[in-house]
Amino acid sequence: MLMKKLIFLAALALVAPLAQAQLQWRISVKLIADGAGNPPPNAFNNISNEIVLANQLLDNHGRGYSFVMTEILPLTGVSQWYNIQARNDSNKLALQATARANPATYAWRNNAINLYVANSFSGVCSFPDSGDELILVGANAYRTLVLHECGHYFNLIHTHENEQFLNPDNSACTNACACAQLIPGDSDGVNDTAPDHECSNSEDAVALAAYGNFYTNLNANQQWLTRNTWQNIMSYHDQNVLSILTSDQLDRATDTANGLRIKVATGQTRFVAAWGDDANNNPGTSSASRLRNVNTAVTRANAGDIVLIAGGAYNQSQPINKAVTIRATRGDVTLFAP
Repeated sequence: MLMKKLIFLAALALVAPLAQAQLQWRISVKLIADGAGNPPPNAFNNISNEIVLANQLLDNHGRGYSFVMTEILPLTGVSQWYNIQARNDSNKLALQATARANPATYAWRNNAINLYVANSFSGVCSFPDSGDELILVGANAYRTLVLHECGHYFNLIHTHENEQFLNPDNSACTNACACAQLIPGDSDGVNDTAPDHECSNSEDAVALAAYGNFYTNLNANQQWLTRNTWQNIMSYHDQNVLSILTSDQLDRATDTANGLRIKVATGQTRFVAAWGDDANNNPGTSSASRLRNVNTAVTRANAGDIVLIAGGAYNQSQPINKAVTIRATRGDVTLFAP
C-alpha cells in the first residue's frame, strides 16, 4: 500500500524545481452542546484524534489526500439534538434538513464535509448519489469511525455488502451472528477485497467464509485479498487491526472527490496509465478514463492537483513547471527524456 518507486531519468535541466502539493478534504466539525452549552464529554479530543489517525492512515497509502479540519466548534442553542442516536438515518435526514434551512444557527458549510457530533455512539453517513451530505456520529465512537463514515461520503461500500443471515433451510434468519449460515457479501464495487461477512472475527474466519479454507492454506493472491478485507476500514472487523483502504477503493473515492464531492476538495487527481487516452475531451479525472502521457496530465492539471501514474515507463519531454504533485502507487514508474 505504500507509494511505489518513482524514477526520474530525465536530464536535470529538463525538470524544473517541483513545488509539492497536497490535496485536502475540508471537514467542519460541529459538537452539539447540551442546554448548558457543554458539548458531549471528550468529544473534542475523540474527534480530533480520529481525524489525526485518519490522516496517518491516508498518508500510509501515498495517494496525497488528507483531511483538514477547518473548524471544531460547540454548537449551542440546538440542545434538542444533543442525545439523538447517531446511527439512525431518519435522525440524520431530519438534522440535515434543519441545518440546511438554518445555516447560520447550525454552522452549515457549503464547501466542507459537515460532521455533527452527538452524545451517542456509532454513526451514519450520506452517499454521494443520494443528494445528502451530512455525517452524524456519536462522540463515544470507535477509533476509525470518522474515516469509515467519510469513506461512505466518498462512495465506499461495506466490504460485506449484500451478506446474508440464513437458517439451515435457507430462510432468512434474525439471530444475527448466531444464524446457521453466514453467507459473505461481495458487492462492495471493487475487485481487490475478498467476499466478507461482518460476523467473521478473525483472518481465518474471513478466509473460511470466502474460500472455504484457513488463511495459511490459501494461495498468495487469496491471502492478499483476505488481508485487504480483514484489515479494511470499510469492514466491521477488529478495530485494533483496521488500517487498509485498497487501491481500488482509493480509486473509487478519488473519482468521487474529483466529481460529485469536488466542492470539499482543494484540487483533483489526474490519472495516467499506459493504456490511457489523451483525447482532447479527456481531463484524466476518472480512474476508468486515464490519460496516456504525463505531459498531457501536467498540462491539463491545475496548480495544486496530483498526477497519479500507474506502473510503467513514460516519456517526460517537457519541464514540469507547475505546482503539481507526481505520485505513483500502482507499481514502479520511470520518467525519461526521449
